[in-house]
Amino acid sequence: MSKLKQLKSTDPKSYWSRFNKYSSEKKKVSVKSQIMHFYHFSLLNDNQDNKDIADNINNADDDNINNINEELNRAFTLEEIDRSIKYL
Repeated sequence: MSKLKQLKSTDPKSYWSRFNKYSSEKKKVSVKSQIMHFYHFSLLNDNQDNKDIADNINNADDDNINNINEELNRAFTLEEIDRSIKYL
């Protein structure tokens, strides 16, 4: 292990060629594993909670959204600017 550490600083090309020699071997992934991953992520994407959230966003009250936008897009007060400058 110390040889690798030494190679890293003295001969980086050799270090990386040795390092990549072991990582370049193709790892075989079983079909069963691929199917399980696909099934798992399909379930994540098909979650009913996500559909409920999307429905809530689509059915949001326009007046409420406008009130939130007005609050977020209001002008800065002098006190807010002064307080922010003090933190610089």
